[in-house]
Amino acid sequence: MKMDGAAPFLPEEIIRNILKRLPVKSLTRFRCVCKDWKNLFKSPSFIADHLHHSNRQNPSLLFQPYREGQYISQLYVLDRGMQVRELPSVPLFGASRFRVVGSSYGLLCVEIDVQGIYPPPLLLFNPATRDVIKLPRTVDDFKCECYLGFGFSPIVNDYKIVRTYAEPKDCIYRVEVYSLSTGSWDDDEYYQMQMPGAIFFADAITANGSMFWIGLQLDLDTDEDETDLDMDGEKTRVIFSFDIASEEFDCVPIPALGNNSLYQLMVYEDKLAILSHVKDAELSCMFDLWVMEEHMDASDRKRRSWTKIFSSTCSAVGYWVPSIFWRGELVYNVCELPGLVGETKCEAENGLSTAFMLLNISTGEVKIFKTRSCGDRRARIFNYEESLVPVGKIPIKEPSS
Repeated sequence: MKMDGAAPFLPEEIIRNILKRLPVKSLTRFRCVCKDWKNLFKSPSFIADHLHHSNRQNPSLLFQPYREGQYISQLYVLDRGMQVRELPSVPLFGASRFRVVGSSYGLLCVEIDVQGIYPPPLLLFNPATRDVIKLPRTVDDFKCECYLGFGFSPIVNDYKIVRTYAEPKDCIYRVEVYSLSTGSWDDDEYYQMQMPGAIFFADAITANGSMFWIGLQLDLDTDEDETDLDMDGEKTRVIFSFDIASEEFDCVPIPALGNNSLYQLMVYEDKLAILSHVKDAELSCMFDLWVMEEHMDASDRKRRSWTKIFSSTCSAVGYWVPSIFWRGELVYNVCELPGLVGETKCEAENGLSTAFMLLNISTGEVKIFKTRSCGDRRARIFNYEESLVPVGKIPIKEPSS
């Protein structure tokens, strides 16, 4: 191509390679440069290439502060340059507050708090483009326990949300799955039938195309009055999995952990992981990192195994909570960190003296990054990358390179 019959343009592949490296804010402005660029930014292949580059080169931490008993209605990101910035406000549709449920491939699943409405309505929100949709409701006036999962599967090219319903301390009796590609919920009884006696404890994490919940598996063959959760021998602590592509639930055994261990599910290199830790009286923290490997056996059945890949003891620097792996480092939300530079008495008294601690599990190197934005230890922290993914349609395909 030539400009005014003179010097040639750059080849299309070079232009594309340059554009995919730009932030969404710049691409949004460049839509008006020409029709070809506007169409390019909407093409499934470019959206995938841009997301792939953003995920590898510009991974961020997204966090929602928690203060004075509630989540603050503001989101922040910490970029790889260790700079904190605010994200655009989440449209609340008349709600007073919101809580981020999960982050996946540039989209957020958000639960909004509308007085008198339960379960809370859900949104899908792209902070980079500010696109948002409010999901249709299927159940009204349900005031018991709901646990959620959110994730994306490249196999079926779709984002999905799983919501489970249960009475307090009782088994799940309803499961529904939302597909962004169809824009609707499915509550087939088959979902619940795959998990008899299942009890969930928290929302899911997502790794490698599957959602995972910590829970209990009850023995429903025992007498009704013998299935009390406090009784030994009538329950098994397990991990429940949901394959986003096949929509199949399964149970994953937990590795042999110490009796005094506290543990939580994490994602390590896109694999399910368990961080098992014990905090002792000397304010040190011993932890083991277990990673789950999956493979198919000779009968084409999925097999899972756990490997302990790391053990460490390091000195604690306050009330610290392991949260997530980011860029290969374990991120802790540290509260009441003594001796913070610039800390004021007012900050300390109001629980604002918080920081992120980044631990390199290979070298043992510890980095402290102070932020007044995070609030206390219950802040929601997620991996996040900017994307052009629209919330009304799924165009994502595998990147071309």
